[in-house]
Formats: sequence, C-alpha cells, structure tokens
Amino acid sequence: SGALSNLAKHYYNEHYLDQAEAVYQLTFWIGSHKVTDYQGLAEIYVAQDKPEKISSLIQSVQELNLPREE
Repeated sequence: SGALSNLAKHYYNEHYLDQAEAVYQLTFWIGSHKVTDYQGLAEIYVAQDKPEKISSLIQSVQELNLPREE
C-alpha cells in the first residue's frame, strides 16, 4: 500500500482532495494501518472544512486499538 499512500499524497499536493480521500479510503479498505495515512486523510478533512469527518476518523482509529509508539 506504499504506492497507494504515495498516490494519495500526490493527489493532495496537487489539490485533488476528493481523489486523495478516495485513495486513502482504499488503503484502509485493503488493510493499511499506517499512522501517516490517517494523518494524511485528516489533513484532507481539514482542507475540506469537514471537522465531523475528523471526529469519525479519530473514533475509527481508537476502535482499531493499535499499539502506540512512545
């Protein structure tokens, strides 16, 4: 999913926010749990002024119960 993450970042950098969001969603659907992907999606939601989606994303991450890096 590294290639997909890079594609999502490229779309974001080129201001194709809907496409970047869709690619990040695809990375999660196929099983990615990379923190940077979640951060990238949160940045898209900030740029789109969609705070409710950020709250939902945070809840989704918390439900995954992933190990945290200290």
